[in-house]
Amino acid sequence: MKNQDNSTPPFSFKGLNSLLIGLIILTNSYFIKTLLDKANLKKQALHLDNTQQLETIILIITGLTFLLFPIAIYVVEKIKTKKLNRNNVPSTSIQKLLKFTLTLTVLFVLLIMTKQMEFYFYITPLFLLLYGLILILFGFKEDKNMLLLSFSCLLFAIITLLIPTYWYYALVILGIAHITYGINN
Repeated sequence: MKNQDNSTPPFSFKGLNSLLIGLIILTNSYFIKTLLDKANLKKQALHLDNTQQLETIILIITGLTFLLFPIAIYVVEKIKTKKLNRNNVPSTSIQKLLKFTLTLTVLFVLLIMTKQMEFYFYITPLFLLLYGLILILFGFKEDKNMLLLSFSCLLFAIITLLIPTYWYYALVILGIAHITYGINN
């Protein structure tokens, strides 16, 4: 069993993993953008202010996003394991996935703290900055394309810091970049 663990590399964002993460980023950023647009239209038409409900819904969508990342990676790793006729996902993959999940949890808590301090314009730049650092931190720096993806996250963080209304487009481009990376690898 130990030979199986050592011969199989820990999970990576190649292939289906990256494709699923890109789809998760795309769909959830679209849901958040649609909610914000509809709330803005209703607020203008009815002069209502339901910001607390809107913040709660966006927080739930963001939480689901952070939950779906490791679940998608685990499912893909399980599929890979079955294709290799093995019983269990290698322990190195599970350990790296648990560290990745813990890091995403810390990122989510930081985003909640940013929201609580009402620094709304800093939420997306903080996410992009830390997500780019997470990609570098988890050993994806060997792959030049993943390194390019992480540096584009850092660039988008700077852009969304300077132009806060660009948050949606930065997330869409990040999602498309993940999908493209998944298809190419």
